[in-house]
Amino acid sequence: MTLIGMAGMLVLAAGVPRAFNEGQLGVLILGYVIMRVPMVFQWSRAARHDPVRARTARTYATGLAALQFIWVVWALLGQPGGSAFVVALIGCEVFLPPIAERHGATPWHPEHMAERYSLMTIIVLGEVLLSTTGAISVILDEGTLSGQLIMTVIGGLLIVFCLWWFYFKHSHAQRLEEDGARPAFVWGYGHYLLYAAIAAVGAGLGVCIDVLEHVAHVSSRAATLSLGVPVAVALVLMGFLHARDVASWEWAVRAGGTAGAVLIVALAGWEPGLSVLLIGLVLVASLVLYLVGTDPSLAEQPHGPTDRLTSAEAPNG
Repeated sequence: MTLIGMAGMLVLAAGVPRAFNEGQLGVLILGYVIMRVPMVFQWSRAARHDPVRARTARTYATGLAALQFIWVVWALLGQPGGSAFVVALIGCEVFLPPIAERHGATPWHPEHMAERYSLMTIIVLGEVLLSTTGAISVILDEGTLSGQLIMTVIGGLLIVFCLWWFYFKHSHAQRLEEDGARPAFVWGYGHYLLYAAIAAVGAGLGVCIDVLEHVAHVSSRAATLSLGVPVAVALVLMGFLHARDVASWEWAVRAGGTAGAVLIVALAGWEPGLSVLLIGLVLVASLVLYLVGTDPSLAEQPHGPTDRLTSAEAPNG
């Protein structure tokens, strides 16, 4: 069943260009159905072998089967309703798990869930690096060291590294374990928005490079906003996902302030290369201030040799 689901993923991926370029969703829907139908059988197996949570599992199985049937019928009828119907069906898919879990929460592993979402975050951040690679390729192809492109490369790397550090600064697994299943849905679905924001950072960085290469015909302010806005959104979302106690809310407020500073830089209308570098430096400054303020070992150095004595070396009394 898992292998069939993986095959469905490949078909879905093959249908993405047709969906966006030609508006034809048939192949994409076919891949999605192939991917999801095995889950109907898997939840049916769970219902048979776990009587305590059988109702939850049957709700999952029934809901998935009904939704896949609707997807197929809608595609065969010529996709009536267009995008509005797609959004409605996606909404049904997204809300099926919270509805099913009302009959009894299924067991899950916080560390495993945090690892899966974290790995996806790393993958999306890797996509942002592709835009930076594009700037490096331009420099190598032209054989000239453009100051604006160099600043774009440095700033792009700083942005990616800082976003990575902001995301992994706190333990997601600990929050999931302590908060339970319902807040976990908010945490999990919040990553949809975070992934979109990080992906938009890569797109915005690409726009800045295109402006510097005179390929994109937009203003410098529009280019930097296409980068600054998603960076700010990503920061706010990370702050929200981490916020669970006083300390993390303090970080959430700091993330909001950093997001505001990023938007100010983006609105200034400087050349894209300089703006990208300044946005990266704003993130670095915020990170350094946060680390110094929360880690005494970074804020204070030992005052003398005795501060390093172990209990065995300390004088008696």
